Amino acid sequence: MITIIAGTNRKASQTEKIAGHIEKLLNQKEVDCHVIYLSELKPTILHDLMYEEAHQCKSLAKIQDDYIIPANKFIVISPEYNGSFPGALKLFIDALSIRSYAANFKHKKIGLVGVSSGWLGNTRGMDHLSDIFSYLGALCYPSKMAIPKVETNFDGQNLTDATLEQLLVDFIDQFVAF
Repeated sequence: MITIIAGTNRKASQTEKIAGHIEKLLNQKEVDCHVIYLSELKPTILHDLMYEEAHQCKSLAKIQDDYIIPANKFIVISPEYNGSFPGALKLFIDALSIRSYAANFKHKKIGLVGVSSGWLGNTRGMDHLSDIFSYLGALCYPSKMAIPKVETNFDGQNLTDATLEQLLVDFIDQFVAF
């Protein structure tokens, strides 16, 4: 199973819509996948006892048991926030680390998709994420997919630039085969 992580807690974001588009492309290829929308997480995952296993938020534990531990691959879509990736995504990764640490990401494959309003498609943020996932023992797919100028290149359902859409399709095909 491929778990897609929409890496922002901002509701109705371009990141969430890109995640839905990627899910659609994977479904067309009959690849088993599921999307985790960080915007649907309860704010209770952040509390002063969050790093104690007994106090892990029950809704987060269910997501971990259903979609993180059983997944063998992840596609993480990250918007650019302040030259990197959102703190909500780091918090999510940190909150998972208190239980079944190695079962979460170790030896699993990660594909990174960056989204930005600017020209670089969050390439710097994807580098930061690659470092974190490598530290956790994950295998990062070497080609990263950057979606720049998302407001211009994405209409809310599809990429409007044919070359960019083909690059995304190629990225997905190659990542599925990885």
